Amino acid sequence: MGNFTFSVPALGTQYNDYRQQILGDSFNWSWVRPLTEIRYLTIHHSAGPDNQTPDDIATYHVNSRGWGGIGYHFVITKNGDTYYVGDLTTARAHVLNLNHLALGICLIGSFVAGVEPTFSQIISTHELCAQLLFRTPEIPGISAWEDVVGHQNLSPTQCPGNTWQNWRTKVVSLSTTQPSNDRLQQIIQLYQIILGRDPDQSGLNYYAQSQWTIEEIRKIICESQEHKELINRAKNFKSAQTLASEALIAFNQTRDKIESITRLGQ
Repeated sequence: MGNFTFSVPALGTQYNDYRQQILGDSFNWSWVRPLTEIRYLTIHHSAGPDNQTPDDIATYHVNSRGWGGIGYHFVITKNGDTYYVGDLTTARAHVLNLNHLALGICLIGSFVAGVEPTFSQIISTHELCAQLLFRTPEIPGISAWEDVVGHQNLSPTQCPGNTWQNWRTKVVSLSTTQPSNDRLQQIIQLYQIILGRDPDQSGLNYYAQSQWTIEEIRKIICESQEHKELINRAKNFKSAQTLASEALIAFNQTRDKIESITRLGQ
């Protein structure tokens, strides 16, 4: 039985050891192999809907394909949550004829026609790969960003989508620059002003180490789903306040009329 304890401290609570919970055998299937055999970190896309979960993938692999467990080692959702689903010592099933040489990392989504992973997925993929490449000495066969490949680089497939070469650069480039304290403070202020909160560490790292200008980062945060939801909540609150104010005015008017009628009847 394989049972390799592994974590990614940089991801904090976004990292989940999900091997016990997920459907199928995470510790033996398809077979246990020495970690020294591993030569590739292989990136996949799920080619499914954005709300797909690790459990959805496992259910498909086990119940529809008849496999003994999920085919990947890790699954990364759209918000960057990273699930450890297949023990690193097991070969799984994600690259035909090369499973003994590869670890499989699957990002939820379909990355074709210009679509790329979310910022959160890029950050989590980078941190996961960095942990495996540079801070896991038990796997000596992978030690450089060149060891991060797409499924299409090993097999005749479109996986992980035809935008892979674009966002592979983003996954790798997070490690190329050291941000200044001034840049960090500017990004923290953007989060506080636009989103009303301090940045999560992974988001701060991603923006700080990116090649975007502060103005470009401001625009991205303003166009984010989180900011849109804040605006909608503010609008709904304002509408509720207006309705409450109008209702109070109507109530007062009705009360005044009743009092007036009562006085006339006395």
